[in-house]
Amino acid sequence: MTSQAEEERRSGLRAQRLKVGLVVLALFGLPLGLMLSYLALRATASPFDDQPGGRIAGTVKDGEGAPLPGVRVEVFTHRRAGSRELFQRLATDDAGRFDAEVPPLDGCYELWVGGGRWVMYKDELSLAGDAFPDLDLTLKPGTELAVHLDKDGGAGIDGGRYYLSRPGRMLGLPMPSDVEAGEFQGADFVRGGLEPGTWTLAVELEDGTKAEWRLALEAGRVELELPL
Repeated sequence: MTSQAEEERRSGLRAQRLKVGLVVLALFGLPLGLMLSYLALRATASPFDDQPGGRIAGTVKDGEGAPLPGVRVEVFTHRRAGSRELFQRLATDDAGRFDAEVPPLDGCYELWVGGGRWVMYKDELSLAGDAFPDLDLTLKPGTELAVHLDKDGGAGIDGGRYYLSRPGRMLGLPMPSDVEAGEFQGADFVRGGLEPGTWTLAVELEDGTKAEWRLALEAGRVELELPL
């Protein structure tokens, strides 16, 4: 793709984003319109393109520039007419390096790096302009949350589903955050890669029991025993 063609594509995308935002604001008013515009523009910003395939590589470091070995790296393919699919899971080497060969497709690639005690980095990538990017990623210390649920009376817990969410803001207005969700067996579960701060944890057990807590999470491993 030539630089001129790339600039024309970007100009068209900017115009499309502006048009979507103005239509939503006109239909729904300022508060709700801003929220829906944010979600709509986020969707149109995905770098879907005719991807040539190539190699996604990079180095993962901490805030002081030291390489991070053993960090989980997940590469997804996301076809234009489909959904995200895990293509490869690997870990950084002793030098903090990772390297993944990806196939051609009509869509984009997604890269997730981190987890555990590092905040999860997520990005959508297009290789249409550069089939061999070499990324330099810096991870922030995150929270690894370990929860043990204690049901009143010592009753057994067969498992269930958890939901973690945190407040966000756009132009001073509350915005919904992405929800970190998962299933668990028994009374325990662990979720890493969380941004330190205030989170809301909700659980729904297999027997229908529901509960919710507001948590202030610091960086590192946080172990909690929560009564139901």
